[in-house]
Amino acid sequence: MIYKGTFLHAGVNPLTSLLLFIPMMLWVGGCKKSEEEALLNRNDSLYRDLSYGNSKAQGLDLCFPVPPKNITEPLNVIVFIHGGGWQAGDKSDYTSVLPEFSKNMNCLAASMNYRMFGDNAHCHDMLEDITSVLSFIKGQCEKIDVPVKKVILMGASAGGHLTLLYSYKNYAISPIPIAFCIGQCAPADFTDTSLFTPYVIDYNCLSKLTGEPVTAANFPTKTAALNAISPVYYVSQGVPPTIFCHGTLDELVPVSHAFRLQAALEAQGVDHRFFEFKHSGHALENDPATETEFGLAFLDYYIRYVNGYPKIALPTDYAKGRGSGF
Repeated sequence: MIYKGTFLHAGVNPLTSLLLFIPMMLWVGGCKKSEEEALLNRNDSLYRDLSYGNSKAQGLDLCFPVPPKNITEPLNVIVFIHGGGWQAGDKSDYTSVLPEFSKNMNCLAASMNYRMFGDNAHCHDMLEDITSVLSFIKGQCEKIDVPVKKVILMGASAGGHLTLLYSYKNYAISPIPIAFCIGQCAPADFTDTSLFTPYVIDYNCLSKLTGEPVTAANFPTKTAALNAISPVYYVSQGVPPTIFCHGTLDELVPVSHAFRLQAALEAQGVDHRFFEFKHSGHALENDPATETEFGLAFLDYYIRYVNGYPKIALPTDYAKGRGSGF
């Protein structure tokens, strides 16, 4: 489930291109005092390969809109979670765009690595890493007397799954309040074999995610374990607002996952926007008009739920009110 494409297509509004760059998809040691001091004292805005835990996999890139020593106002945060089938991908896919995103959205932008199958990690370990990242960011900002207000979680494919699962399961205990979440081509329900795909979502994958053997023979007895890793089963009235999208032609994660998520959110009255890329697969590659709608929805949610305005000109149709009435 490694995402190879980008959302930078000819003819797309520059603002949309900025918002829809997300590709889906380092060695870092234990957190040292010198690393903490560098984050606080350097004049740079971008800080790479910070360690938020004891595992080599627990690395983080952070980008401030201005050097930390010059920040005088509270910050909101966006954390990008890469895809790669819970076994591949890297935070570095996002690093080159963090500075522009952070500056234009006037926020702290972060891209995280997390423990995966190769680290013998299960789904609950990956969720713990998101908590650890948010605690790390909050703690660093406290050291420079910059309050952190809210966080946006955004992920694609496997990263989208973790984004949605964390937002719905752990929103009440998140170290930073979740303003809203964004999932792209994300697996949402592991309880139905009709939603499986060869070599991506299968019994082997489910065994690694749940931490217990899942086979064709015992699958009917694993409902509780499978519900525990399925975002749709944590949807309730209190979960964060959600933007999500999916390619109709997706052969890695069937679009039915998105339909099930949409039904669950509608049943609970959760504010959400679903964008179906009807001519696209897992890379969301052939629907530029839908990309634009997706970008405008991001701006709408950013203004309404983060209570902030980006430092870039809004498109004419947004300024006329389109962004508030989706």
